[in-house]
Amino acid sequence: MQLPDPFITTIQNVFKEDGRKFLAVLPVLIEDASQRWGLKDVQPVSNLSYNFVAFAKRGNQDVVLKIGVPNPELTSEMAALKLFNGDGACRLLEADEEHGALLLERLKPGTMLSELKNDDERTHIAVDVMQKIWSGDPGSGSCGHKRSPE
Repeated sequence: MQLPDPFITTIQNVFKEDGRKFLAVLPVLIEDASQRWGLKDVQPVSNLSYNFVAFAKRGNQDVVLKIGVPNPELTSEMAALKLFNGDGACRLLEADEEHGALLLERLKPGTMLSELKNDDERTHIAVDVMQKIWSGDPGSGSCGHKRSPE
């Protein structure tokens, strides 16, 4: 798998030696997660930054594989997603803290806030999601979109 140069540079600059080690074993981590969690058609997203992120299939379910350099921030993300349990954020389906791997529910339409042109709309959606997370209002997906039944 050919990783984009900006992704490689970011991982090496941010995580130093840990980042170089991570990049060296990333193909093995992807293969291991794919086998362990039954993933097919693993396709990296086009805008990789601080983590390897890919769309995949698990049976008939669309999922997201995320693998990052193990660090406290990534571990905290796993803990938070477990706590939210799909309320205001995607559902964490599987996690491997030791290897920095997460398998996430893929929300649809899955539009990134940064893709929206209207700043008022982006702000409204962000506030809505934050309020749902803090209030524990179930049934809302990330970016304020309802989960589509699978």
